[in-house]
Amino acid sequence: MNTYQQMRSMVVSNYLQLRAPVMLLDLDEQGIVRDANQCARRLLGDTCVGTAITLLLIDFKNRFDLGNLRVIRPNTLLSFRGASGAPISLQVSFLPIGPGGLLVGEHDHQETEELQNTLLKLNSELSVISRELQKKTAQLEHANDLKNQFLGIAAHDLRSPLAGIYAYIELLMEDLRPLKGTGLAQSLEEIHREVSYMLNLVTNLLDYSVIEQGHLDLARQEIEVRQLLQQVVQMNGLLAQKRQVLVTLQIRHDPGSVNLDLNRLRQVLNNLLGNAIKYTPEGHEVTLTLDLLGQDLLFQVRDQGKGVPEGELGRLFTPFGKTSARSLSGDKSTGLGLSICKKIVEAHGGRIWHHNLPEGGACFSFTLPIGEPHDQTAVV
Repeated sequence: MNTYQQMRSMVVSNYLQLRAPVMLLDLDEQGIVRDANQCARRLLGDTCVGTAITLLLIDFKNRFDLGNLRVIRPNTLLSFRGASGAPISLQVSFLPIGPGGLLVGEHDHQETEELQNTLLKLNSELSVISRELQKKTAQLEHANDLKNQFLGIAAHDLRSPLAGIYAYIELLMEDLRPLKGTGLAQSLEEIHREVSYMLNLVTNLLDYSVIEQGHLDLARQEIEVRQLLQQVVQMNGLLAQKRQVLVTLQIRHDPGSVNLDLNRLRQVLNNLLGNAIKYTPEGHEVTLTLDLLGQDLLFQVRDQGKGVPEGELGRLFTPFGKTSARSLSGDKSTGLGLSICKKIVEAHGGRIWHHNLPEGGACFSFTLPIGEPHDQTAVV
């Protein structure tokens, strides 16, 4: 073994296997990497072995030449293509050995220290920001709780007098039935419509304030689903007669007695049927269907209106979400009804969704599990 080979063997055995954070590349006379230590493989990737050094370097000015290595100054800053593709800057020196040599590189300690200091400073700033965000979040949650309490109190105090006004107006309308079509009767009907909207809004706000506080009380009991559906269809059918809309019931599966919240389920059904009637033209039909979907009861309300605009489906079940579709009855919408329905259904362990029908109209569907436990409170 000649002197050159002995020197290379010594260097390789003593340095190439070092685990220190120093990059060592063994180059032949063509500038091809013959071998690399663990640090180099970690920084540049295992594929650096067998690759020309010119391909591993990032030559921004396109001036690098293999001959430059032999005259390179110690601790010259060069950029390499890292294993991840990101550039890595190292201080390099070249040790000539025969026609080839060793390229030694290490991180700029000053630059590394500055980077560490910068990271520590940023981390400290992020900690301060995080604490401020936590503080602001707590303040917002407190403000939101106060808002919900205010909504609940205001809605509760307003609902009783509004309900009384609504009842008196209905009595007056009954007394003035012989004067139907006159200006007085028409004015009273308009007042009745506005008070009905206000009462509905206040009721929805009261429900919304309860839901926003995170709990929705479910007064579960054994109910006959068929009987409830017949009552709901009968009541909504009477309201629909004014607009010559027919409300029908189809029961494809009768579950008999099921443990559910009677009033909350009635609220969901009335909301969906009421909406369907509002958007269905005169002389057309609204259908309520009860079926079985797996282990769940499937309720569906179909109307024969224009359906929901495709680009606005995401608004349906969000609080105060309204679409551009306008009811044919002229009634106003609070934008809370469907979001409340969603919470009630989910509190029962079910889900609710919508799709437009191919023949026209909309279909609102929701499921309720059969045999749900008798919990009195559900977290929503």
